[in-house]
Amino acid sequence: MQHARLLAAVVLATLGSTIAACDDDDITDIDEEGTYTASLAPDLSVNPLGTPSATGSATIELDEEDFRVVITVNGPLTSGVTGARIHGPATLTGAAPVVFDLTPRMSSAINAGATTGTIVNVEYDLEDMAPVSGGELRVDAHTLIDMLNNGTAFVSVSTSDNPLGELRGQVIRR
Repeated sequence: MQHARLLAAVVLATLGSTIAACDDDDITDIDEEGTYTASLAPDLSVNPLGTPSATGSATIELDEEDFRVVITVNGPLTSGVTGARIHGPATLTGAAPVVFDLTPRMSSAINAGATTGTIVNVEYDLEDMAPVSGGELRVDAHTLIDMLNNGTAFVSVSTSDNPLGELRGQVIRR
């Protein structure tokens, strides 16, 4: 009996220290760093309208849980920007579902009808985000990071003339 009490005390002490070490505000624990880039060019895989000639760049920085995305368009786009997303997993020309939707944080660029310049400059705390179908983060944060590290994610920029995508670029780790 005394042995069972000692075992129960050890288990409770271990659980107590484990629970105390948890950060209740975090949904997931991210301990990864990296810089990723994508060169954006006309997305010929979706047969864009008009003759898109814009190019651009995307920079994604991951510093543990801080996830920062900057997308710059060297314009002009064929029409005003309507969104930007990270898709995956995909090859250079393959289609893929949206895994991170940047559009909800682009209201300034969208409302201004931006066709050039910095259209996205946002930062997220991935540890505070849970994947939600139709939300900003649509896959587990670790799955997103794996796609970035493996080169199977791409960035797309859509416009009112080309809602399926006008620019696209595969993400590579620097």
